[in-house]
Amino acid sequence: ILEKIAEGGMAEVFLAHDTVQDRKVALKFLSEELRDNPTARRRFVREGTLGRALEHPNTCRIYETGESEGKTFIAMEYLQGETLQERIGRGRLPLSLALDTIMETAGALEEAHAMGFIHRDIKPSNFILTPQGQAKVTDFGLAKRLLTDNLDGSAEWLTTLTATDTTVGTLAYLSPEQLREKPADVRSDIFSLGVVFYEMLAGVHPFMKKGSMETASAILKDKPAPLARYTEEVQEALQQIVKKMLAKEPEERYQQIREVKADLSQLTADN
Repeated sequence: ILEKIAEGGMAEVFLAHDTVQDRKVALKFLSEELRDNPTARRRFVREGTLGRALEHPNTCRIYETGESEGKTFIAMEYLQGETLQERIGRGRLPLSLALDTIMETAGALEEAHAMGFIHRDIKPSNFILTPQGQAKVTDFGLAKRLLTDNLDGSAEWLTTLTATDTTVGTLAYLSPEQLREKPADVRSDIFSLGVVFYEMLAGVHPFMKKGSMETASAILKDKPAPLARYTEEVQEALQQIVKKMLAKEPEERYQQIREVKADLSQLTADN
């Protein structure tokens, strides 16, 4: 272990040297406060298990999961760069960068969906922009099989809202059906990705209010302001793509993420 590089509510991340493969890796340890929490441990192990199964170039590679001195860890690809959240904090992204980022992250999610998983925690802090210009999707800890809740088939819910809620994810990026505590599917990921896409293009969140209840209400009821309010780069065709991703009812949304990619590819080809 060389140095600590990140710390959050769930885990600590260290830069380390893999002496077997002779490479730098990121070692992620479950935080000390959660080591005896069985739900948190299962989520942590699930992140590593699913991560090893994904081989898309726009997902963070997971090398192994294990335990050392009673501490569960995940050894993963060491990614340099910044989170999309940090980048948006400096202002909206140029259109070309926003399109590249959304296409790459959509490709990663398409692979996860094809394997029968949904991410359920899509947000800018879970996207890394590397110095090479690649976008990487991270943190599949809340991922869910479409037919069962866990890799082992057992039911589990983990909340980031309150200890008694049955809602999974980060409130500002939840789909309306998640807020209503209805079953989530790939269309929920598409809605969350639409929120991130809007944020990249506009530089502001489409639904964020001062309080969590107001934000939840906006997700359920409000129409986002037209992107033209924030940038002249966005054409009507792109506005319609984002609008469809953010449809309140799942039936009115894109049904598969490949449809989003197809429309974006057509938009790019037409220009």
